[in-house]
Parts: sequence; structure tokens; C-alpha cells
Amino acid sequence: MLCALTLAASGCASSGAGTSVPPAPATPGALLTDGWCWQDGETLRTESGQWLHLPAAEAGELLLWIETMEAR
Repeated sequence: MLCALTLAASGCASSGAGTSVPPAPATPGALLTDGWCWQDGETLRTESGQWLHLPAAEAGELLLWIETMEAR
């Protein structure tokens, strides 16, 4: 989803339209994993699949950018 949003934003910016689209925020702290696990009380829970983990500050900036783009 993140890649799709970035591509969509860059495509809109280069389309020659008169709108100005702010660039998507950078996420240098992002990690992509093929699964993750966490401790829930005495139970170890696991999730498989691809997951994108973002530091809280970067996630907040990205969420605000997405909300701004949706409001346009």
C-alpha cells in the first residue's frame, strides 16, 4: 500500500496538472519482515506474512500525509 501511495503521488505530480502534491514522507526506519511475534501474557503469538514496521514518529507523519491526500 505504501508503494502504491508513493507511486500515485509521484504520478500525479508529474502529470502536468496544476495541483501541488506534497511528497510522501520518508520512512528510513522502516523494516519489512516475513512475520513477527510478541509475548501476550504467557503466550507467544506469531503472525506470518509480509509486515511493514514503522517507528512511531514516521508512522504518524505518514498517517497525516495519507489523511491530507484523502481530503483532496
